This record gives sequence, C-alpha cells and structure tokens, in this order.
Amino acid sequence: MSSGSARAANPPLLDPFLASGHPLHTRTLTLELHQEGAALRADGTILDLRKCGFVPTGGDLQSAGVVHHMHWRAWVDDPSGRITTLEIAQPVVAIERSAASGGECCRDPAPRLQTLVGSAFDAGFAKRLAGAFGGPLGCSHLLTLGQALGALVPSVLGDPARAAELRGHGERVAKRTLVLDGFERANGVLEIAIQLADYRLAPQASAPDLISRLGLARELRVLGEVAARDMQLLSLRAAARERSAAQLDAAWRSLDGAVAPLAGDSALRGMAARIRARMSALPESEEYALLGEALLNFAPALIQCMPALSHRLGAFVARVATSRDIEAPSAEASAMLTSGGMPDSCYMWRIGSAANRSRGI
Repeated sequence: MSSGSARAANPPLLDPFLASGHPLHTRTLTLELHQEGAALRADGTILDLRKCGFVPTGGDLQSAGVVHHMHWRAWVDDPSGRITTLEIAQPVVAIERSAASGGECCRDPAPRLQTLVGSAFDAGFAKRLAGAFGGPLGCSHLLTLGQALGALVPSVLGDPARAAELRGHGERVAKRTLVLDGFERANGVLEIAIQLADYRLAPQASAPDLISRLGLARELRVLGEVAARDMQLLSLRAAARERSAAQLDAAWRSLDGAVAPLAGDSALRGMAARIRARMSALPESEEYALLGEALLNFAPALIQCMPALSHRLGAFVARVATSRDIEAPSAEASAMLTSGGMPDSCYMWRIGSAANRSRGI
C-alpha cells in the first residue's frame, strides 16, 4: 500500500476538530475539589486572555492581554453540600474604579455572593445564584464560575464509590477544565473551539504509580462556525471519549447528531434557551450533561472574542450608520465591538450606570 493510500485509510484522528484562523481570545475555567477532613474545598478560576485588538470601554481603552482573572474558593460540608465559607478574589477586572466609571468597579457586587453561605450545591443552586447575582446584580464572569462549580460539586458528592475511599487531608478528588478558543478566518467566519476535560482521581493510597491516579477522564470537543457579520451559528460539531488508567487510547465518538440542530440561529440571542431545550430532548446521561455545560459557554466565549476584532471597527461603525447596507452587523455585535457588554448583562453595564451613560445608554 502506498503512503498516500495509508493516509486515506487512516486519516488523522483530530482533523474534524482542528480550528483554523487568526487567534483572537482564550478563556479557561479550571475547577478543583480537594478533600479536607469532613469538608471539600472547591476552587474555581476563570482567566480571559485577549490575544489582539482593543475596545473603548468603561472610560478607558482596554487592549490585549489578561482582561479577567477571578477566583471562587468555597468550603463545602461533606456530604450535605452546604457552603460553610466562601472567598472571592478578582485580581484582574475589566473596569477599575475611576472618575470615568463614576467611582464604580467590577469588584463592587462580589459581596452579594456571601448570601449563598449556608445554602447547598444542589438542584436549586443555579436558581439561587442567579437570584442573588444574575444580570445587573453581579459579574457575569463570577456568575459563570459559580454555575460551573454548581455543576461539578453535586456530581462528586453524589458518587457512592467516593464514600468508601480513604483520602489524605488536602488530597485532590476531581478536576474539570474548560478551554474555549476563538479564531477569525479570512472569509469572515469565526470559529469557537471548546475542550472540556472532567477528571476523577483515584485515592493516592491505592495508586501504585501516578498514571493509576487517573480514575476516569471524560473529554469533549466542540467546534462551531459563526458568521461575524450577523452572529449566525453556521455549523456545530462535537465528539466525546472516556479514558482510564487501564484504557488510555479510547477512540473519539461523534456527537454531531446531538448538536447539529442548533445551527442556523443566532449564536448569541436565545442560544442558551435553545441549548437547554435540545439537551432536555436527549437521553439523560453524564456525557450529555457535560455537553450541555460546554455548549452554554459558547456564547460567552464568542462575546469575549468581539473586542479582538478591532480591525473591523471602522467598517462596523460606518455600517451601523447606514442601515441600508446589507452587510450591517447585528446590534449585539456592534455594541460589544465598540463599547462593551450588552445593557443589564452585569452590574457595571446595568441600565443607568456610569459606564452605560458614557456611551449614551
């Protein structure tokens, strides 16, 4: 068999999920659970790295580099899931306190999260979190972290096998990472690539070597194409696999059929509702739960990519002023590219805030 025939018979494993284009932005969410006696310590970190571009926002020009770095640390009673202590840190925020911000800062709403102390990471946590910190009450990035922890912690607490395991103080029990990368192609298409990895770790005392610490790794890949002009989701693909210390070379399985119906609508407006509806129509499984979590982060990642498109700024502003231009961008795209978040998307962009008044809203 010729080398060409061999390549045709054995195509590269990752070909369907190789994103292409100019790098715009990377968002990472890292969640870790450590056993500390009768408690779990739950840590969550979100980091946004803008790779190019700038956006005039909050009375200043925000450029490339780290634009968000925020952290949750919660001590959780085991096995009730009740939060006993909560610490929040925001080393890097989008808008610092200044005259232009009316003396306000992205850190201002964080104390609201203390109302969650005493409540549990359970089926009602997401609703309580949204009620205390959603939209104009809080920070969308800390909200995203809280939602991610709210999905991970119950799945670990509810694992019956873990109750019989002996863990050393401070030993890591589980880790979940979500990495979202944005790219721009020359044809005006944006690509959002998502990688989710969910690790469950065997007890150190029972692991003869480091590889044996890998109890189970669930992995997902998602690749979506979005039209930059109107934010329409053009296509969506997904794949999954499970690996363990005993089986490190498990094959990827296509989940295209689960996600393809989401294409054809806006990648921003109404996407979360469509994702939830689609996931509820699928059989209940841990794999689809993880897929839903990954997909719900698609639109936030896309939003973070918009300021990196500052090379389009002049054309976008001109098109907004010429409504007859068939190439005019959507209102969502224009707002995020030229001045920041959508009104009421967070505390700093709430209706009536200094940040919104500075852009005439």
